[in-house]
Amino acid sequence: MYYYICIGEDYVLSNLPDELQILRAKCDVSTERIHSDFLNQIIRHGKIEKNSIFIYLVSCDINMTAKIFKRYQEAFLFCVCACIDLLEKIREKEYQKTRRFKHNITTLAANILQEIYKLVSQDELLKGPKQLERIKEIIHSNSDEAGLTFLKILKNANLMKAEFDVYEIFNLDSPYLDFANHPAHKIILLTINPFWLEFIEKKIYINIDSFSDTIYADYKTISVTLCHIFENATKYIAKNTELHIYFTSDDNYINIIFEMVSLKVYEDEIQKIFLENYSGILAKEYDLAGNGLGMYIVKKLVEFNNGKITFLNNCNGTAFKYDGIEYEKNKIILSLPKEEKK
Repeated sequence: MYYYICIGEDYVLSNLPDELQILRAKCDVSTERIHSDFLNQIIRHGKIEKNSIFIYLVSCDINMTAKIFKRYQEAFLFCVCACIDLLEKIREKEYQKTRRFKHNITTLAANILQEIYKLVSQDELLKGPKQLERIKEIIHSNSDEAGLTFLKILKNANLMKAEFDVYEIFNLDSPYLDFANHPAHKIILLTINPFWLEFIEKKIYINIDSFSDTIYADYKTISVTLCHIFENATKYIAKNTELHIYFTSDDNYINIIFEMVSLKVYEDEIQKIFLENYSGILAKEYDLAGNGLGMYIVKKLVEFNNGKITFLNNCNGTAFKYDGIEYEKNKIILSLPKEEKK
């Protein structure tokens, strides 16, 4: 069976010999039997069209009836339509990923510029050769504000890097992961640094227990994981409370526990918070919801590292309201493999 398939003006697929192309060009019937000088035999050929799809078939089977030939045409058409539908779904999914990535990067870049312009106005940056001296004067006379601006820029820059890392990892069939032993306590300290300011502004007391054991993980993906956990914590933790980070160890895992008074999570949505595009009921009600990707990304990255993540709600059995928002004591338990055995 020879075939020629095109969509619109675009040729898609064909095994039709050049010598039979003239028959295709002249064909104006769904099926007929004719003699082919090139093949030196009777053939059955014909076309079928639907919307922008054009399919031309040639059969050299002398027993091919018009009815069977039409079934072949319909089968080809069905397969092409199915492929088009699949490609559209893939295209839409990839577009959504790219659009989301572009939106997040644009937002973070805008945040960085906003912080810079709050410290040094755009008018000051238009002063030509004198702009450097003027910037120095502004920073010197507003050193506290400059320090705060630096921390905010650092946080947004880290989140921007995390976005690039996630986009790269999630769009590669076999992402490169560099597993090594890393001190669990040190990774926490390095990753939480850009978020200090927001915790301070909410008057959060941060209590990080000492710990000397190491985890066996890919540093980049675990750093991104922690970035998302801390980003969520800054949004959902109650003001004037404590973020307690402590560590436990069992036979296979180092457990990093994040204990805090944060937004109430209903029992039936505990597993849902790890689903893509899911935002908590109260997060949406209080207009605190993000894009529903934070914990989904966290779970995926933890699984890349052969670990697991657990969310425990209402740990002390009491929930309360603060500023009209419902809170409870919750725990996030990040379990990662222990140091690789030598």
